[in-house]
Amino acid sequence: MHAYAQEPEPQATTESGVRWVRPALGALHKLTADDVERMLAAGILTEDDRVELLDGALIVVSPQGTPHIFRITALNELFQDHFRPAGQAVVVQCPLDCGPSDRPEPDFAIVPRGSFDATRPPAGAKAVLVVEVAATSQARDRAKGALYAQAGVGEYWLLDLAANTLEVYRQPLPSGRWARTELLQPAATVQPPGLDVTWSVADLLGVPAE
Repeated sequence: MHAYAQEPEPQATTESGVRWVRPALGALHKLTADDVERMLAAGILTEDDRVELLDGALIVVSPQGTPHIFRITALNELFQDHFRPAGQAVVVQCPLDCGPSDRPEPDFAIVPRGSFDATRPPAGAKAVLVVEVAATSQARDRAKGALYAQAGVGEYWLLDLAANTLEVYRQPLPSGRWARTELLQPAATVQPPGLDVTWSVADLLGVPAE
């Protein structure tokens, strides 16, 4: 599985001189969330393993660098201050139920309080907003946008710390696309769903406004 072994490149020669060809994706066994729960119960996985279930595969989550950690901390304070009084829970870096074979772990999922408990994770269809903060994971986080749309997430934000932009995706479609998308620069403002406030994109990114 992706979680434990670094595969050679397609058609690469291994150290033993054996020519290796990546098998077709159809040859892989897709895991389900129930499989992962059983692996946790059996001790095959632990809660300290930095993986997330995407399309039936356990994908290693990149280590967090200092800029990412600092931004997560600042955003958590902002989101808690505004969403909690509005009856929303701010779920940080925890699994989100997006289907039988998908348990992504977004940096933030804003869901109604009481919509999940110790027996089930928050559901993507209940999330009014999902936020990913990307320092080096932009490609993966953009790909996850299709998963969030299919799961019925209300709105998706991708904060790109490298480009200093905010990508806003609204009106999810079952096809995995979004009906409305915006690319916002630091000087712009954005209104979070369900709140009567606007936030500076520069403040969200932690950079000076242009």
